[in-house]
Amino acid sequence: FQHGPLLMQAWTVWIGVSAFFSLVQTVESPPLSYEADAIVEFVFDFAFAAETILRFMVCPHRKAFFSVGHNIIDVLAAAVPLSLRLAAMSVLSSKDREHLLSMVLTCATPALRLLKLLRGFESFMLLLEAFRLAFEALPVLIFTLAMIVLVFSSLIYIVEPHSNISSLPRAMWLTIVTVGTVGYGDVIPISSEGMVIVSILVIVSALYMSIPLGIVGGAFSHVWDDRERLQLVNRMRARFRARGFIAQDIPTLFRMYDVDENGELTLDEFEMVLKELDLGMSPQNVQKLFLVFNDGGSTVVNDEAVVRVLFPETFMEIYSKLHPEVVTFSQPSVGSDGEDSESVEPV
Repeated sequence: FQHGPLLMQAWTVWIGVSAFFSLVQTVESPPLSYEADAIVEFVFDFAFAAETILRFMVCPHRKAFFSVGHNIIDVLAAAVPLSLRLAAMSVLSSKDREHLLSMVLTCATPALRLLKLLRGFESFMLLLEAFRLAFEALPVLIFTLAMIVLVFSSLIYIVEPHSNISSLPRAMWLTIVTVGTVGYGDVIPISSEGMVIVSILVIVSALYMSIPLGIVGGAFSHVWDDRERLQLVNRMRARFRARGFIAQDIPTLFRMYDVDENGELTLDEFEMVLKELDLGMSPQNVQKLFLVFNDGGSTVVNDEAVVRVLFPETFMEIYSKLHPEVVTFSQPSVGSDGEDSESVEPV
């Protein structure tokens, strides 16, 4: 379903038109009446519901269907607007469009429909990967920001007349908009001391904000330099899941296509696997993936390397069961001689 460039382009236009139509209907004088708007929206909703149902029906592994983020978005984009619209139709009239249910429906529908277009943006995964790398530094950055806000808010609240800044939360509001370089101007210092403190805050804020921006920029630069490998891996993972396979199927697939039964696949055997799975990857990309999985240092690749790259979160779960001889290190214990010792036990 949805194969071919022309069909993909037509479906993309359909999604864009559906989101734009929902936005246009929110103007003061909408182009369509309430009844006509409901009919058109139902057409869009049923089309998206039909697409999602077809994807689910042709998926070989039904449980794996819900492990793909794009499929979950499709389900939400089809189920949420349709169910809310049916509920709104049953309890609301054309004069009740300001009702909370109707407002939620109007605001959520365009966003959910546009999220369906993420399926065609492979580069979006690079942005998520950059944020994942930068997320490690987030706790200390948030703590530092909280300290800056609290310290300067307290100083401003102390030196400013209460007729100008009547509470500490109001002083915090001034500090936050200053740190964020927004400066609404609804709250400003009027005392000389307050102006000096806010001036220092402006300088400190400029220096502080350069830190998270530099971290995110550096993470994105690192991800962008490695974008070809990441995109190939993400593409294979997405198509592997779209065909209904899960990480636990990889060892079985390797045993099926391992002609010489040595537990490893050559490049020809690896190409045969991807061709039989119909993952839609060009021979050039298959060769690049092969080098990714064997790290460029071997002429063969094993199932453990593929699982480690494609599904690192389930690697230990799979191979601790397949290879019970894998050992783990226990916590240091105190030996009989009073010295620390480490024990190694099989799983």
